[in-house]
Amino acid sequence: TVYAKIKYDNNGEEAFLTSEQFTINVSASPYTMEPVGGAMLYMSAKNHDNNSSHEWISEIHTNNKGEVLDPIKAILTNFAWNNNSGWYVDGATTSLRVGGGARCEIPFTPFYNNFSQTGMTFEIDFATSNLSNSETEVIKCYSEQNKKGITITATGAYWETGDWSKTETTDTRIHVPFKEEERIRLSFVLTPYAADDAGNGTRIVKIWNDSTKVYEEQDSVKNGWWKFLKVYINGVCVSIDSYTDDGRITQAGDYSTILIGSDEATVDIYSVRMYPKVLYD
Repeated sequence: TVYAKIKYDNNGEEAFLTSEQFTINVSASPYTMEPVGGAMLYMSAKNHDNNSSHEWISEIHTNNKGEVLDPIKAILTNFAWNNNSGWYVDGATTSLRVGGGARCEIPFTPFYNNFSQTGMTFEIDFATSNLSNSETEVIKCYSEQNKKGITITATGAYWETGDWSKTETTDTRIHVPFKEEERIRLSFVLTPYAADDAGNGTRIVKIWNDSTKVYEEQDSVKNGWWKFLKVYINGVCVSIDSYTDDGRITQAGDYSTILIGSDEATVDIYSVRMYPKVLYD
């Protein structure tokens, strides 16, 4: 990397411009990323390759009480097991590349349990590329019957509670945009009660007012905002909304699994994890 440096004379006046070149040697880190304890589901693409593995099996699978369950095996269809669809290795990083007509279904239902008392975090580490339609759905965990769940397009994510087509104020639809060709860690967090960003219970929270373009302090108890929906990108909260009815979150009677893939975009999945608690990464 070359850095420009401005030289000054004794009077502080700019005299001339020089440049210096520095060489930085980078070595592999001895540390590896591991899931936080207490996960209900953890699936990672690391340590896979097209020559030895054509399966994707969860490393962690428990119920919401922490009791260990049988591993979950993803349903992988139409994979060529090459760089277009299969395990994609880029240096020390591996992803499951879902492209070229391939599909992945993870038979796990994140919105089966009611997490209103404990909170929950559902997170996907992924990237999108090769778009022919920026609005194409690439990842989905959504109940058409209940109008609840998560839909991720090639350039944005939606989290819906209840039937958004209605005008009820308790229905919520969060939209978070992001860029293609950029790896992101997208986290959907449900808090069990009014809490600040440190996870501490509080009555007073700051809510963005889109009209005045400022954050305003609101009394969560007075307004009936006992619970919050938050969306994080790479550990930074980018959207927050509230809900009051527990039934707006769970997909009663029509529980959706996690579906990945599109004919109009390529998706790289690095990991998927779910916790019956709030994470503030």
